[in-house]
Amino acid sequence: MIVEAEKIKFKQISDEERAIYLKRMLRFKYPPDKYRRVYEQILTVHSIEPKISKKVFNSLCFDQIKAFVSEIWNYNQPHSGAFAQSLYEDEIRCFDSRKMIEELLGIELDDKWNQEKVYKLLTDLECDFPLWVQNYDELYVSLQSDYPLVLPDIKQNKIQKVILVEGATEEILLPKFASVLGFDFVENGIFVIASGGKNQVVKDYLFNRENLKLPIGVILDSDATEQLDDISCVLRPQDGTFLVEDGEFEDILPLDLILKTLNFEFKNINSVQKDELAPAMPMSQKLYELYKLKGFGEFKKVEFAKAVFEYVKTKDDVGAKIQNLIDFIRQV
Repeated sequence: MIVEAEKIKFKQISDEERAIYLKRMLRFKYPPDKYRRVYEQILTVHSIEPKISKKVFNSLCFDQIKAFVSEIWNYNQPHSGAFAQSLYEDEIRCFDSRKMIEELLGIELDDKWNQEKVYKLLTDLECDFPLWVQNYDELYVSLQSDYPLVLPDIKQNKIQKVILVEGATEEILLPKFASVLGFDFVENGIFVIASGGKNQVVKDYLFNRENLKLPIGVILDSDATEQLDDISCVLRPQDGTFLVEDGEFEDILPLDLILKTLNFEFKNINSVQKDELAPAMPMSQKLYELYKLKGFGEFKKVEFAKAVFEYVKTKDDVGAKIQNLIDFIRQV
């Protein structure tokens, strides 16, 4: 199928659909695969003539896909300017909506959500500020919906190594810990993929070992010995495995870092003493109980990881066990 992008007929993207697509692009998943899935949905749902089916989409080169999606997404956009160029790299590090807003609008924001200050900044910039917005993630989606989209070229990513982990906690925090230790995941082409469980890690490893020549590192929690055996049987020479022997990832976070996070995040509600974090049970279970006891609300691993992310400042916040994990990633 050969047609110039500007000649394609399509159904316009609604504000609601635009927000949905943006949110999907910001999830913690393998970026090249994720973008391709979002682009496919945009084209199959919105193209009219020529109608782009899944089969047609799979036959297109990325330059064609990029041109078509840009034409549909950017049609009749109220603003000029580019989608934040750092989206692709920042998301790989760990998506930070506040930093993305700062890049997009050229302003400086507080680490913590301050609605009154943000409202004044955006009013000065003549930007709309929806009443439903309660945090930087929501604000980013709202603002970005009004800006043209510059699509990252998934052909030009510089992946040197893939690291498979069980959950989003590791995907969020490992790049930050490594950065504090002076090892930048993006600069070194390291991509962390949260598989969503120990069994899915096995499936992802088997898939990637057949489709990638790159080294693959696999990180599993201590209860995944059976899955570790399954992978070890087919492990390639360039790949490696790491078992978190102390439990799961939360169990190797330094206690001082957890304590600092809780007491800063909930300083207006309650405080936590170090002896309350003593390891009588798995850390995630202990935090679940502490959140209920202290009135912090419901403990959610991803939200907790995002909070911890903000308080990793120095090498003391990393600890020896996480240092060993970062060393494994460097050596795979």
